[in-house]
Amino acid sequence: MPGLTSVTAAAASAGTAMALRTDGTVWAWGDGSAGKLGDGRFGDGVAVNRPQQVPGLSSVTAIAAGGRHQAALRTDGAVWTWGSDVYGELGRGKTGDPSGCVCNPTPAAATGLTNATDITAGLYPKPVP
Repeated sequence: MPGLTSVTAAAASAGTAMALRTDGTVWAWGDGSAGKLGDGRFGDGVAVNRPQQVPGLSSVTAIAAGGRHQAALRTDGAVWTWGSDVYGELGRGKTGDPSGCVCNPTPAAATGLTNATDITAGLYPKPVP
């Protein structure tokens, strides 16, 4: 991707791509309809065609892209998530945005996850019975 250097990892799914740079910042581009860009916006037509830094994230060591949600692992072992939360996939108690989107378009720490060493994300997480 032009203009994006020092990339150590990449993740993509459902129209959105992310890159992790050596400085621990995360960059995203593509479809942002479910808040997947992490920039606070969501809805039909939200998209960017060039990488933009995901605000509020630093010291990231790994990234993962789910169907309509994203995740980042920080050096302190915290997992930060953003995007769709229809199935509680963000690990924040399935809060959603009060304006109607069942999503959280800005990164925040998942509840109760500490000292994580790796992350992954899937297309449709299944609730634990």
